[in-house]
Amino acid sequence: MQIRSLPLQIATSLLVSFGLSFPAAYAQSTGLVELNDDNSTVRLNLDTLGVDAWIVDGVNQVFTPQTPVPVGPLGERYFLNFGTDPMSPEVGLGSFTLDSFTFSENALSAYLRGFDNALEFRYSLELQGGELNSGSSHRFETVTLKNLTDTAQQVSLFSYLDFDVAGTFGFDSVLIQKNSLQQVDVTGAKVTATVDQAADFVQVDLYPKLLQEFFNSSRTTLNNNSVLTSTDALTDVSAAFQFNRLLAPGGEVVFQFVKKAEKPGPAKDIPEPGSAIALGSAALAALLLKKYRLSQASRNSELN
Repeated sequence: MQIRSLPLQIATSLLVSFGLSFPAAYAQSTGLVELNDDNSTVRLNLDTLGVDAWIVDGVNQVFTPQTPVPVGPLGERYFLNFGTDPMSPEVGLGSFTLDSFTFSENALSAYLRGFDNALEFRYSLELQGGELNSGSSHRFETVTLKNLTDTAQQVSLFSYLDFDVAGTFGFDSVLIQKNSLQQVDVTGAKVTATVDQAADFVQVDLYPKLLQEFFNSSRTTLNNNSVLTSTDALTDVSAAFQFNRLLAPGGEVVFQFVKKAEKPGPAKDIPEPGSAIALGSAALAALLLKKYRLSQASRNSELN
């Protein structure tokens, strides 16, 4: 299926109005595409091309507020800026034009254009779930930016991330570096995000403070604050990568993201001191017996 020269939100409405369905479940009331694989589900918001839910063994790993949303979309989003104007604010993908959209049960891809057709944004997502009740899930995302103009252009890509590890956001600790993020909750469950190249800037901050940076009236530069811990059950921590790239005429840059959810494995039994000594004694006895048998065999061969 291909849709040409339509804003993303209008294209979504047409998919609904013409009754076009997806092989994975499609929620008309919310404009979501649902991908499934083993123990995992991803719900993608077609109006913003952002992940609104990442459900692993029935638990959503993406932030869901318990109060009215003060600003902007939720979950994971990409924001962009184009050119060098310091007063040029970031834009989300909802303002882009959707050129094509393809999908399967556990994967999708989309081509979009924005900034007056000066920039192409290509996106693909593949979901790989784990075994039932393993708490494990992988998402592989590729973002390609292409300069459609005949002059070099400065492009900024922001990857905004807001996870609810193990379904809750309180007391989570977040560490973000130039090409990786790790968020851990008090149970030891964690979500990680890695990218194949270094970001120019990163930031971890409280929700919705960081999200508001992408809805102001000027260009955003993240502040490189890299560590933050939620100190109570009602405080949510979010994070973002910022990639600034200079694209030649017709040039492009490709980003490969891997996002992984996992929970701690079963605890290993630690032997009691007495049993450890007993195990050590048994091992030593076995080793001595082996040496004795080898010595006896060698002695017998000499006698023969």
